[in-house]
Amino acid sequence: MAIIALALAVFFINFGGLYWAIPAWLAPRRQVGTVGGAMNIASSLGGAIAPVVMGYFIAWTGGYTGSFVFLGCCAALYLAGSLVINFKKPLAVARP
Repeated sequence: MAIIALALAVFFINFGGLYWAIPAWLAPRRQVGTVGGAMNIASSLGGAIAPVVMGYFIAWTGGYTGSFVFLGCCAALYLAGSLVINFKKPLAVARP
């Protein structure tokens, strides 16, 4: 079981490298940095806010259940947002 868990962890760590390819797929060449920066800010804010919210849930409920529900809701929201991306249509059109 530990080998399966480690294999899944390595898969998702390596799969995360695709994160930086998405701005190049979605944005015109001149806006790739802006889209990547916006994605990085959102990611950093999530990384800063999530532990605080989880700490409050743990203190409030006295266990980890609320934290895992919060993470599950965040994962569902992330999945829903990822599924609505239209890769055939760029976010913006480059100006001549």
